[in-house]
Amino acid sequence: MANYQLIADDTTGNYLLLRNGWQLGTRLYGIIIHVEVKSDGKVWLQQDTTDLVVADLLLEKGIANDDLVLGFLTPAMREDMEVV
Repeated sequence: MANYQLIADDTTGNYLLLRNGWQLGTRLYGIIIHVEVKSDGKVWLQQDTTDLVVADLLLEKGIANDDLVLGFLTPAMREDMEVV
């Protein structure tokens, strides 16, 4: 059975949701969501393996479009798109 762990580090601004455990003899371990708040106030979505579209949820909660960075995309891809 997989367990979920929330790791919140206010000192570095890193917030992660991890899956950790076993299912049918297979090891399950990985980062599901990783949000990093940088010192300049930008919110970097480093990982999102959910079907929730966490970027949209962050925008709905008041994060400005200009302050949200999709860190899991290459820099070139980020330049060519706008988070909506």
